[in-house]
Amino acid sequence: LAERVVSASGGAARRAFPTALLEYVELARRARLVVAADTGPLHLACAIRTPVVALFGPTAPDRNGPFSPADVVVRRAPACAPCHRRVCPTQAGVMDGIASDEVLCAVDQRLGRAGETHA
Repeated sequence: LAERVVSASGGAARRAFPTALLEYVELARRARLVVAADTGPLHLACAIRTPVVALFGPTAPDRNGPFSPADVVVRRAPACAPCHRRVCPTQAGVMDGIASDEVLCAVDQRLGRAGETHA
């Protein structure tokens, strides 16, 4: 999936290489933007104030962050949300409903390039 995103970016995105925790923090510190789901890499990027686009499913961004008003959340919330279980068999695949174009628009918004279109 990550390779497909990088390929579709026309050279604008790069896939991160495997890192240790402190290596990731330094990589995120130097990044213009981090796109991540509600996971450790997202929260570390937020902690060092790297701009983020956060992808959420059933968990609640108002509980988990990001907390900067400039950051952008893209979410697919099922009717039973919020849910903070590690695994929920009734909501498997809910985040598959997040379209890549929606994420690209969120990236443009967070980087101050609102209004750009993506084919």
